[in-house]
Amino acid sequence: MLGYKVLVLVIGCFIAWITRKVKVHSLNDSHLVCMAIYSVVVCVIVGIPLAFLINERVDALVGCLSFVLLLPTTVTLCLLFIPKVRGILVRKRMHNSAVQQ
Repeated sequence: MLGYKVLVLVIGCFIAWITRKVKVHSLNDSHLVCMAIYSVVVCVIVGIPLAFLINERVDALVGCLSFVLLLPTTVTLCLLFIPKVRGILVRKRMHNSAVQQ
């Protein structure tokens, strides 16, 4: 299972590398995708050895794995969607101010 996930991560890195120079600004997320992949890799590097070290304490293991799973997921969603939502809100605010004038 870990090999499959590493393969998907490598494919994601490759696609981000290929699309890094896209001229359409709203489609150019390669830097954010690379930062999200970096956060996943760091959590995996920390989480796998930690899971083997605290194998006997089930409560600590569940808490640790939950944190290691939720942190990169939250970081990825924030990195990819907060700039888009912020851009929509700025455009809406600019449109509303133009209509009022």
